[in-house]
Amino acid sequence: KQFLLAKELFYRVRRIKGMDTTKTIDGEIFGLPIDGIIDAYIGTEDPIEVFRSYDTIIDIFTMINNPIHSADKSETETFNALPDRVKIYRGVYGEYLDDLNMGTSWTLKESTGKFFGRRFKELAENVYLMQGVIDKKDILFYTNQRKEHEIIVDPSKIKNFRWEYV
Repeated sequence: KQFLLAKELFYRVRRIKGMDTTKTIDGEIFGLPIDGIIDAYIGTEDPIEVFRSYDTIIDIFTMINNPIHSADKSETETFNALPDRVKIYRGVYGEYLDDLNMGTSWTLKESTGKFFGRRFKELAENVYLMQGVIDKKDILFYTNQRKEHEIIVDPSKIKNFRWEYV
């Protein structure tokens, strides 16, 4: 269900590129429910398989225009308590780092970043922990539904980027 919703969203986004997409109507984007779009993102292991590109993810969550689109009070409190500049982490594995490793899903927790880098260590010799700083206003979405303190960001907005082997 989540895959079909996101796939339909992808096609609708691509069909109307160039139109004014800065507004949502009654909790929907392109006629699809925002809650369903968020569930499709959270419910998939690899959002690129569903949303097809980082640009689509960034476009959609920019249109949602609400980084704490949640009824969960603790998520709202956590997000509101963040400083203006937020340290973020992303764990990855592979032979080398490139732009594809930057991704849109990051975490507020260093330990979570390390976990994601190491979880498939047998697939690649190198495991990296990427770190950076992002302005709170540039966080597109925050959720802790999977206990990962996940944020969605446009990687081009990350400052003070560095990485280390883990």
